Amino acid sequence: MYFLKGWLDIMNYKNELLIIFIILFILLLNFSTGYCQDEELGSQIKEFAVGIYSNYADHNFEYVYNVLHPAIKDILVAEDYIEFQEQNFKKYNLKLSDIVVNEKIENCDITQELQEYINKNVGGKVKIINVSYHMKFLNNGQKIGRDINKEVFIYLDKKQDLYLLWDPQIIK
Repeated sequence: MYFLKGWLDIMNYKNELLIIFIILFILLLNFSTGYCQDEELGSQIKEFAVGIYSNYADHNFEYVYNVLHPAIKDILVAEDYIEFQEQNFKKYNLKLSDIVVNEKIENCDITQELQEYINKNVGGKVKIINVSYHMKFLNNGQKIGRDINKEVFIYLDKKQDLYLLWDPQIIK
């Protein structure tokens, strides 16, 4: 009887260890999966920003318009956006080069300017990524070059779709 009781104590101890091991394994699995998903999302956001600025530099304004948040496109017609960008590029002879998208992505609250366009109750998140580039332009007939560092606001919806947030009031 004493042998049986000792054996049951050992089995209970092993079961407790097994349960602890299973819990630790599940926690580790969840942590590593979350890390991989965050890393993958970070890569998607970076590629998204690279696509925006590469197309913008190449005067492909239709591409940039198409990635704007739907609420912004509801109040900003594609032709108006494209015409505005084409006129600015022509007027100032704009040229963008050396586009670099930062690795660091931050969560943020939506800015006051964009809040009226985006409904926060739909469960999306706003991310910020820094983009830097060299811009050449004409100012009073004089060629000027300037390094620009800009925060780009990107909206991530519940379905993990990405959208550019841009204040359409700039056109007015």
